[in-house]
Amino acid sequence: MDHKIAQTALRNCTQWRKSSYSFPDGQECVEMTTEVVGWIGVRDSKLGPASPVLAVSPCRVAGHGLEFVTTACRRVRQ
Repeated sequence: MDHKIAQTALRNCTQWRKSSYSFPDGQECVEMTTEVVGWIGVRDSKLGPASPVLAVSPCRVAGHGLEFVTTACRRVRQ
């Protein structure tokens, strides 16, 4: 699946989880989803469905050292 198709699919996901690193008062909140196989979706929880979605391939995350995404994914899955 290419990036544009993945990004569209991620926008339609319903199982978004707030990162445990987000502040409880609603500031700096990030939500993630792994509903689309092979992709991680990241969005601003304050905007919810209206938020732009960052679509990231786990392979690219590992290859480019974007540890914040993989760490956040682990925290959300717990």
